[in-house]
Amino acid sequence: MELRYVGFSHSPTKRIYLFDRVAKGEPTLHISVAADLSLLAKHRIALQEGPALCAQKLTGLTGSRSPDQELTEADLAGYLATRAQAEARKMESRRNAFRRRSTKPGAPPPAPAPRQAAPKRG
Repeated sequence: MELRYVGFSHSPTKRIYLFDRVAKGEPTLHISVAADLSLLAKHRIALQEGPALCAQKLTGLTGSRSPDQELTEADLAGYLATRAQAEARKMESRRNAFRRRSTKPGAPPPAPAPRQAAPKRG
């Protein structure tokens, strides 16, 4: 099964993300996932994150063949937890990179490179 994002449409209070579910030997299923704009704003989720959020929801659905879905508070909470974990891993890798560059605790700082004598003028 493959999900293809095909676009979105608007209503005054929602953004509707449109997907096609394609599976070998089955007809293409057109799916819409409605996202309440106030709910996205409440959790500070950018509209550009909507397709990934919807795809995560659709991938997690088991057995549901309903073409009309809606993002819920629980969907957003799961997405935010996943995003927070990814950000924590990113920060940890940055910290580790900094530690690799710094000296060992208690070790003297590296000696400065020897300076070359300036050429004599004359």
